[in-house]
Amino acid sequence: MRILWGVFIFAFLFLSLACDVPNWVKQFRDGKNIESFQYYYWGIGVSDVSSLKADNNALQQFSRNIETTVKSKIKNRIAEAQGKVS
Repeated sequence: MRILWGVFIFAFLFLSLACDVPNWVKQFRDGKNIESFQYYYWGIGVSDVSSLKADNNALQQFSRNIETTVKSKIKNRIAEAQGKVS
């Protein structure tokens, strides 16, 4: 009987700790800045419809954090040697 109570208490504690929401999620839900958010790329998605919809929302938010700059250089070099241009 004691073993059964021990297993029950262990399972209860394990499930209660495993279901706890991470601190950064709580901060995001409360509208606060996530600690050190400028050092990471992140996206959080929530949906009542499906997990796929939540994933898509997270990807959209993630993509808003990314900024790309494209630079290009074109070098033209013409050389003449013995009447041939290259």
